[in-house]
Amino acid sequence: MENTKIVACIDQSTYSAYVTDYAAWFANTLNKPLELLHIGDCPSPNMKNDITQKTPRRQLLNMYYDRALEKGVEPSLLGIHEEYGYFIEKIIQYESKIDLLVMGRRGEQTEKHQEVIGKSIQQVMRTLHTPILTIAEEFKTPKNSMLAFSGSEISKRLVKHLAQEKYCLSIPLYLIMSGDRTDERQEELDWAHKTLEHAGYKVISSFILGGGNIEDTVIRTVQEQCIDILFMGAFENNSLYNMIFGSKTVDLLRYLNIPILHLH
Repeated sequence: MENTKIVACIDQSTYSAYVTDYAAWFANTLNKPLELLHIGDCPSPNMKNDITQKTPRRQLLNMYYDRALEKGVEPSLLGIHEEYGYFIEKIIQYESKIDLLVMGRRGEQTEKHQEVIGKSIQQVMRTLHTPILTIAEEFKTPKNSMLAFSGSEISKRLVKHLAQEKYCLSIPLYLIMSGDRTDERQEELDWAHKTLEHAGYKVISSFILGGGNIEDTVIRTVQEQCIDILFMGAFENNSLYNMIFGSKTVDLLRYLNIPILHLH
């Protein structure tokens, strides 16, 4: 898409620092524009729409703007934007401008509750078709990544998206498929491997055998391989909406503190 950018959602939670750092890393890696976006409650009618006004929210955006500059983002590729209104409505209106949306997995109301996934994340993930990178802890330079591939249409679309966008080409990409190996599933895995390898990824593909569902397999493999970034779409015939509200997927979002890039 032309004229799209990486958009990092900023609020007053501590997660905004982590969001800024990861968004800056992706912007630098992909050489794409980065915009820091804050969506606040509707302002007072007496408040002037002046970008130079030193409101607390403007100061917040300026602080993270400086942080992104410190992380190496070129000033010509960095911007800030302020919106007012209902979060999900504004994000939907903004979607056509977004290439990758970066959000904290918890926000101002939930950052102290590790067992809770932020309401805004849930709303965005079941509504937007834009790739969403959710962040749960402070920045760590990624040394590898993993794609959980099921062979479903959404997982194939994720493979094509990764091949087009070329995320994280400089680090190994573990491509896993859960369950028994069959000729048909081997062909699907081989297709994903070749597609990603042709795009420039350093692919290591394998079947992960053993009991448990795919969410359990993902959690176990991430922990065993010390994965730094997870790419994930909807598995099998489930919609991402059902995944989010299924207990195992909530466990995945809750217990895996690594960045997770979701595609609906």
